[in-house]
Amino acid sequence: MTPLDDQQSSFTHICHALKDRWPVESWFRRPIMIAVSGGADSVLLLRILMDLQQKSGKKGEIIIAHVDHGTRDSSANDAEFIRLLAEQHGLQLVSRRIDMGALKERTASEDTLRQARYEQLMDMAHACGARYLATGHNLEDQVETALFRIFRGTAFSGLQGIPPLRVDGAVSIVRPLLHVSRQTILAALKEIEQPFCEDPSNRESHYTRNFLRNEILPLLRTRFPAIDGSIIKLVNLATEFEHYLNGQAESLRASVSEHGDQELTLSKSELEQADPLVIGQFFNQLWQERGWPRQDMSREWWRKLTDLARQREGQVVLNLPGDIRVESDPRRLRIKTESSPC
Repeated sequence: MTPLDDQQSSFTHICHALKDRWPVESWFRRPIMIAVSGGADSVLLLRILMDLQQKSGKKGEIIIAHVDHGTRDSSANDAEFIRLLAEQHGLQLVSRRIDMGALKERTASEDTLRQARYEQLMDMAHACGARYLATGHNLEDQVETALFRIFRGTAFSGLQGIPPLRVDGAVSIVRPLLHVSRQTILAALKEIEQPFCEDPSNRESHYTRNFLRNEILPLLRTRFPAIDGSIIKLVNLATEFEHYLNGQAESLRASVSEHGDQELTLSKSELEQADPLVIGQFFNQLWQERGWPRQDMSREWWRKLTDLARQREGQVVLNLPGDIRVESDPRRLRIKTESSPC
């Protein structure tokens, strides 16, 4: 995830970079949906993907998706701008407006709004048969996300930041501009004389991400000019390490015998040879695949489970959050949910 050189960047330069990272041949056969807010990032992404498709000679369907949060008066102007943009380029537009009242007791926090937006986007993508949902997240979004997670107290895996590709069922969420800086995006839009919408709420520091973007990062850059690159380097290292752990954890699959949806048996002869970090990653994968509750599994619970997997003496029972029971003997672990017979 190497940033483009802002001194040499242009619309054409970014197009070439995206063409190498995400070739048109990999996405033109199925409808592709682009989440367009009207802001600089998503508008540039739309123009670039249109340009790449046109120059490739491939015929595919590009759909614009817009979600109106309805949290500010000017959002109607953004929606009209996007409607005209879709009309100008002859593209299909699908849009939704989030009913804040339907969120019931949930406050309009950053996480709530982001979750509601993705729920609407994914629903629209499924309805349109889109294979990909492309969003305009950029390099600064990656930096802000990593910094936000550090301040919030993330585990090492959280340092990976925003993934460039995430598969969610039949739809893959792809973020082609994660390596492009906001300055480069603005320069490219100016070059092609493409207008976009300015969200006045981005200048307010009420939300945490805006606070990081408007106040904390500018201050840090005055003392540490290379901080963006340093954070991205950390994100890349965390991603590489996570990939390594996942690969090592996959090797432990041979230790698992499945007994329906609620019970597993694990051979300790396979587990005891592995590093504790790999065993912990293996259990994380297992919990995620099974849909077992990970949010209540603290670091201490993972440590106890890992220690038990390597223990070869005695009979031990461990009751974990989410009504999950672990029975250990010298040769195996048996993991059961509440609904399985004990």
